[in-house]
Amino acid sequence: MLFLTRREGQGIWINDNIFIKVLDIVQYRRNSPYQVKLGFEAPSSVEIQREEIYIKIQKEKETNRTKLREKFSDVFSDDVYSYPETHGEDNALPF
Repeated sequence: MLFLTRREGQGIWINDNIFIKVLDIVQYRRNSPYQVKLGFEAPSSVEIQREEIYIKIQKEKETNRTKLREKFSDVFSDDVYSYPETHGEDNALPF
């Protein structure tokens, strides 16, 4: 893990297409922790999520995969990825 220190207004580049900027550092109440407001510039193909949202999405995806596996367990078996038997004398695959 890389640790960097940035001040308000400073930023960080990741590759040539993602820029993260520290927009604001505030303490809303006395004796409360500071909060850092970040801005992100990235291509639309890059998904940016807060950690708690990302974890929720990953759990939902895993739940959906499990449900699909259970639903289609009779259709798909463990040997789905085995190679088909060869045909002909040259032992060539049929495709």
